[in-house]
Amino acid sequence: MAVGTLPIASIPNPTVGTPFVMLWQEEKGSRIGVAAFGRATDWPILKRAEFKSRWPAGVDLAGDPSKNATLCVWSDLNLATGLRTG
Repeated sequence: MAVGTLPIASIPNPTVGTPFVMLWQEEKGSRIGVAAFGRATDWPILKRAEFKSRWPAGVDLAGDPSKNATLCVWSDLNLATGLRTG
């Protein structure tokens, strides 16, 4: 297992660390995302239309993260369909 950070385009304050981390499992030359934790507004996939109904009421995805603090915890219950990278 390896821990990696999700690439973030800009972090307003670089001294606070990464806002989102992922746990990866390496398998036959591929890395499979098996768990993630962090600030939900920093995971771009969660901003897609299919996830909009799962966001808490009143959260502004384009707003100030300090005023729209939302935590995301994800784990893959079926490793066969995990997030894969080449």
